[in-house]
Parts: sequence; C-alpha cells; structure tokens
Amino acid sequence: MKRHAAILLGLLVMVLCLVAAWAIGAPTPRPPSESITLVPADDGLPSEGSWHHGVAIANLDRDARPEIVHAVTPGGSPYPTLFSRDARGAWRPLPAAHFPAETLATGPVVPADRDGDGDLDLIVAPRDQGLLALDNDGWGRWTTIGWRSADRFSAGALAVTQGADGPVAYVLGDGPRAKTTLAPAPPSFGVRVYRPREGGEPSAEFAADTGLFGEAIAVCDVDQDGDDDVLTATRSRGERRLVHYAMDTHFRSAAIDALPEGAYVTAVACTQHGERALVAMASVRFAYERWTSEILMLDRQDGGWTARRLHATPDRLGFHALTFGDLDGDGAPDLVSADGAGRVTIYREAGNPTAKRAPIDVAGPTGCGGTALALGDLDRDGRADLVAAFAGPREGPLGEPRCPSGGAIRAWLGRDGATTQGSSQ
Repeated sequence: MKRHAAILLGLLVMVLCLVAAWAIGAPTPRPPSESITLVPADDGLPSEGSWHHGVAIANLDRDARPEIVHAVTPGGSPYPTLFSRDARGAWRPLPAAHFPAETLATGPVVPADRDGDGDLDLIVAPRDQGLLALDNDGWGRWTTIGWRSADRFSAGALAVTQGADGPVAYVLGDGPRAKTTLAPAPPSFGVRVYRPREGGEPSAEFAADTGLFGEAIAVCDVDQDGDDDVLTATRSRGERRLVHYAMDTHFRSAAIDALPEGAYVTAVACTQHGERALVAMASVRFAYERWTSEILMLDRQDGGWTARRLHATPDRLGFHALTFGDLDGDGAPDLVSADGAGRVTIYREAGNPTAKRAPIDVAGPTGCGGTALALGDLDRDGRADLVAAFAGPREGPLGEPRCPSGGAIRAWLGRDGATTQGSSQ
C-alpha cells in the first residue's frame, strides 16, 4: 500500500513539474504598444561570414526556448546552422554531431513537421541535391533523411505550408548546374510543388514555368477561394507573371499589371489579415535616367491589381528581404524590409493607406546587404523579436573595402516604451 502511495505521489510531482515547466515556457500576453523598441541581442551570433538563403525562428528541442535556424551557407558548415540562447541571453551554435553524416550543399531550409509527431523537422533544398527532409528526434537531433525528391535543382527560394497530410513545399529555382563554369547558365526550374506521400519521396507537381529566375517566394490565398496561391520574385527584367493561382488540377500563372514596367522584382511577402491577403513586393527599375528601388503594397480587387508605394529610394541597391508580423501587438500586420545597404526598416500597419515608417535605426555591418528576415518571440515575453541575416562581397571591383566582415546574423528583442535607436553597428 505504501509503495503504491509513493508511486502515485511521484506521478503527481512529475505532473506538477510538467505543468510548471509549461507555464514558465508559455509566452506572457502583452497589451498593444504605442511604439516599437528594439534592443540588440547579438551576443554569440556570428559577426562575420556570408549568410544567405534565409533565416527562421522555431522551437526545435522541446525546451520552450526558440532557436535561430539558418540555411546551409557557402564556405560554412555542410548542415543548417542552429543557434540556441542560454539563460544568460548568449547564443551558441548547436554541434554538427546532431546531423547525419551526409554533406549538404548550400541552400534554403524551413522548419516544418514532416511526420506528424509534433516535432519540427527541417525541410532543406541543397544545391543540385533536390528536396530533403531532416527528421527531428524531438531533442534537437537530425539523424535520418525522411524525404528525398527525385528532382535535382538549385533552389532560389523555398516556402513550406503545413497541410492536412504533412508539409507542402514550394520551390522556385534553377535546373541542375553543369560541372564546369564555362557551361551555359542552367535552365529555369520554375515553380514546383511537393506534396507528402507516405513511405517515399514527395510527389512533384508542376506549378509554373515562365522562365522564372528569382530568390523569393511566398504562399497565401490571394483570391480568397480557400486554396494557397504562389507569389514569386524574378531576376527577369519586366516579368509580371508572378502570381500563380491554384486551380483544381493545376496552377494558372497571371500577370500583376500594377507592377512598374521594366522592373526586377527582388522580394515578395504576403500574409492573411481577416478576409484579405496583404501582398508586398520590392522592385528595382531604371526609368527617366535614374534608378529607383521601391516597396509596393499590392491589392487584388475584382480580378485586377492596384499598387500603393510604401517606400522608395533613389538607387539600385534594392530591397532583398520582406516579412510581415505584428511588432506592436495591435493585431494589424507590420512589414519589415532589409535593403542592399543593410538598412532594416519597419512599416507599421502596412495594409493601412496611412502606413508610416517607424523611426527605428537598425542595420547590419558596414557595407553588407540584408538577405533574410524573421520575426518570432525569442525571449518568451509575448512580443515579436527580429532576426536579420546580412552578406556581401568583402571587396569591390577595384579592391576597395565593401563588406569587410562578409556578413553577420543579428537579433533584436522587442520591448515596450518609447521608440529608441536600436542600431548595433
């Protein structure tokens, strides 16, 4: 009897500990703020190196503390780079021993639950290796490859949504690259959609092939019909067929005629807000004897598109990263951008015609351009925090210093109170 009582008491203590851990780990709801404050939180993050192909914030190991997830990078680790934040607020990279022995080439990565076990796996698109999934054992170790597509390509961008049967991956990229540098450029791979298939490789579905070469892709229900549509950027000058509507058996590509003529679209983002899809695109164009980089908010009504300029600069640096999120807790999506000079800008209530830039000064290392952005709650205080990746050539064409560090990853924590300067240069 005493033994049974001791066992029951032990189980009760275990349950109470789990409840307490959950309560500590759960973010605290916060009221909306009249302003946005960003505080640097870079301790332990890399201050040099070339950081391309995307960044994400996700809790990967059941400890209630989110990790920063970065893609496989050129010249770096042959695996995605993960950073965990300790109790002192310092970041540390997770060891490479947590990954399988197979070497991965550079390419984007997105966290998603591939096998439905409640743990986030990593969907990876390494260059010329197709689409892979690194399965998470629940404790931050990726020892097996659960997906392996038959296609081979070099992904310019990767987006993943969580469907009823598992993650659905959307890939924008180029075809296989030749072994020699003297070979012609690879063909456009266009957009492909990969859906889960039990016990084998994901099934590939043709989506769009309009000669697209781009480095950004976004997924949301643009036409509000209940199906996910695809938006893409492009390196092809003047290409406007950048929205791909999901039909019953295929995708239908269509032009966004509100885009400026002769422009390169460098970045795209979208989010659902009520019954409306908010779409932002960044473009670079040369007209009237000058270059212009701009961000446009696009609205689809009655089958047509209208554009509203959110921000513009008189240069060709371009905006290369866009992301939506609620930084001030008011329920309305804000937009964050990063440009070719490494400047990070926040636009409050971007879907509102009166949206304005927040007076916040944050940026990357000198001369390095912004390549990726992510919003999430890093410190579990209920506020959105910001992570940005930067990269650039160390020298210019004449040997002059351009981005001496090669790049960096930087993080800022969202705080209440008056807006202050949050630069960590």
